[in-house]
Amino acid sequence: MDFIMLIAISILIWWLARYWKDRNGVLWGVLTLALMIPLTPFYMMGNRVLFHAGAILIGIIVTGCLAALPATKVCPYCKRRIHADAVVCSHCKRSIVIEELKIS
Repeated sequence: MDFIMLIAISILIWWLARYWKDRNGVLWGVLTLALMIPLTPFYMMGNRVLFHAGAILIGIIVTGCLAALPATKVCPYCKRRIHADAVVCSHCKRSIVIEELKIS
């Protein structure tokens, strides 16, 4: 039951990476789970408080790292990642048309 918490934190990080920053969510979720694997000896020794505190701390650290990344979008011409507020693609040097809001 306690390992479900590790999986839940990894899924939360996956969701944040995918829908908040438009990054590869699977990569971030697996990274988070891999960082939590060293906590298993604490679980085996019966120290569940340290196990849960470590899992939550790792989740907070990974979320902070994710928040520090700039928001990105995909260039419609070359399909590479560029900054979300870019006007010109840094790879193909084409102008990115900013979609204007249509008021109906």
